[in-house]
Amino acid sequence: MDAGTPTSESVAGSVTSSRNETVSCHNDEETRMSNEAIRKLLEQRARLIADKNAEGAVRFYADDVVNFDLAPPLAYRGRDATDPGELQRWFDTWQGPIGMTFDQLDIRVSADLAFAFGFLHMTGRRTDGSVTDAWARVTVGLERRSGEWRIVHEHQSFPTRMDGSGKSASDLKP
Repeated sequence: MDAGTPTSESVAGSVTSSRNETVSCHNDEETRMSNEAIRKLLEQRARLIADKNAEGAVRFYADDVVNFDLAPPLAYRGRDATDPGELQRWFDTWQGPIGMTFDQLDIRVSADLAFAFGFLHMTGRRTDGSVTDAWARVTVGLERRSGEWRIVHEHQSFPTRMDGSGKSASDLKP
């Protein structure tokens, strides 16, 4: 398999991809270390979400984060985005752990700014008995502040069916 061919190898609460492209304006060692730190941050956060640990999951956000989440409103900013209570209310709609895996994740780094993008797969049983198995697009913007990477922007979305129904296409797979 060539290095540019993506795979779908994923486990709950992890970030995996065979395509790991990095663009940088500084030395390769610094880029590699930043890439590893960001991947580790995203993996830790995915595990905390899988375990429904709201306090832990929001600690990776910068105080001035802007989040374009799947749920309304159009944007959460600052304290609204970092409120563990809001996230916990969402966690409470799930029975057991939440499957959250990334696929085809690319991380791009330039000095103290970076972004990661790929596909997010959410799975699990809801408290109403329904089963969630949905793929979304995700982009995470990060900034290195005081030597640590913080999420300053997160965007999750589903494609919209263009047939006039306005329904999301969460059943698509990468």
